[in-house]
Amino acid sequence: MTKIVLDTNIWIYLTKDTYQALWNKFKEMKEKNEIEVLVNNVIIKEWERNKINTIKRLTASIKNEYNAAKYLVNYFEGEKKKSI
Repeated sequence: MTKIVLDTNIWIYLTKDTYQALWNKFKEMKEKNEIEVLVNNVIIKEWERNKINTIKRLTASIKNEYNAAKYLVNYFEGEKKKSI
């Protein structure tokens, strides 16, 4: 089994949409016991310090996506509009 240590910046990057596929693969490998994730107290402390800003950024991103979808739905008709 491969042991992996990620610094706090990598954990934060993994919360971004552009890294969703990587996050999914990472979780899959962990669930299959292909990797073991090692975390120390410094990383946990840094994550706790950055957690609130990361959540705020993710929340803003979700709100932006929602507002874009509300705007975009006006260009569809019929069933497509209802499903969106």
